[in-house]
Amino acid sequence: MVTAQAWRMIFPIALAAAVACGTTTEAGSGSTEFLAADGAKLSAHMADSIHRFVASAAPRKLRIEAKRFDNRASSHIDTRLVLDTIRENLVKRAVVFVDPDPGKKPLPPARGLLYLSGTIRENRDVDGRTHVIRYTASMTLVDSLSAKVEWTESLVIEKRQNMRRSQARF
Repeated sequence: MVTAQAWRMIFPIALAAAVACGTTTEAGSGSTEFLAADGAKLSAHMADSIHRFVASAAPRKLRIEAKRFDNRASSHIDTRLVLDTIRENLVKRAVVFVDPDPGKKPLPPARGLLYLSGTIRENRDVDGRTHVIRYTASMTLVDSLSAKVEWTESLVIEKRQNMRRSQARF
């Protein structure tokens, strides 16, 4: 049984975790391709969410190292550009990013160092005479020492395109 005093201590932490982690769906129609505007929307959403997380962990000095952002979709998505845009957006907001030199060995795990990684996938579906493609981007910040997931966020970008009569399946 949780006492009232324990509940008062746990509730703000649980609320902050619920606000920091989540899934959002953005819908668009027209082209089913992942466009530059979608990459910009994804970058802005993830940077805002990471910034809120870093601000909520204010007493801790956090540094972020971007590890990878894998493209698991069938179409070409410039994940390097998305990661660079997230990094640039966060650096403007005074979030510390650590970039190891490409020729040197990676940074060893350290206190306050978080690894940023993620994937983007697609799910194709047909709804009546409409092609529906959902691009799901998920990112996580993992503590380098404990391997504990500190933050996670997903964004679903849904694209719809009407099929021509000749493409419709009966």
